[in-house]
Amino acid sequence: MKLQVNYSGGKRREFLGRYKFQFLILLPVLIFGIGPIVADQITSGGTQSTTTETATVQSAIETSPTPESSESPSPEVSDSESSETEVNDSTTESGTVSIAPSPTKIPPHAVANQNMVLQIPRVQRLDPRAKQFNFPQVSFYSEGSPFLMLCMNSSWGIIDLEAKGINDSFSGEDVFIQGDLSDSVQVSGTSSQVLNIFNSFGGLRLKSPDGKAVVGTNLYMRFVAISEPTDNFALCGESQATGQWLTQLQPLGLQVNTKKNPLNLGDKTKKP
Repeated sequence: MKLQVNYSGGKRREFLGRYKFQFLILLPVLIFGIGPIVADQITSGGTQSTTTETATVQSAIETSPTPESSESPSPEVSDSESSETEVNDSTTESGTVSIAPSPTKIPPHAVANQNMVLQIPRVQRLDPRAKQFNFPQVSFYSEGSPFLMLCMNSSWGIIDLEAKGINDSFSGEDVFIQGDLSDSVQVSGTSSQVLNIFNSFGGLRLKSPDGKAVVGTNLYMRFVAISEPTDNFALCGESQATGQWLTQLQPLGLQVNTKKNPLNLGDKTKKP
């Protein structure tokens, strides 16, 4: 249902004129009153939008992960894996893996210092009819090393060490005896061990191989200071700076034609 209002021509012009006058009066109020408010709203809205946008961008920059933090942590490598990696790297670069050789043990040898202290008689006198002879107690030692090698050779006669009449040749970890009951005997060990072997069981014995007298026999001795005990008795011949000793067995000086002076005991027929 529509409501129509009909105005006459005069009333209509009066009505329009009244509203036009009111509009003209309110127009400055709207321009100067509402305009600044709207401008402030527009300005504040734009500033707020710009600030919000800037803050959003800045926040995005701060919170974005850096390239370092974005990388995943490298896994820990164990010692064995590290060794394998190093070996593989060296193999790749050079083609072969070089292994350091283990140090080679130096074999027993004659030391540089061959100074010896020998207290052995040069001449041993004995009964010219003796078929064997025991050396008295002697003394010797090396100043260059605690280890000593003694090599002995008899010009004629058998050398008998330690237990008499028994072959005492022996090879151990720290002492060696070779050639006992022959004309060539070698001993190796510490100086004290070699000395004890020489002096044991009444001393070294020289005895006749055929039942004849041993007078005139020569005993050649060579002392070598060595780095450690060994059965390599070739060192006695290789070393030049060794202690060499010669002992001769000579008779006491008793001859068959020794003259004896008579002893006068007095006249037994006389009585005191």
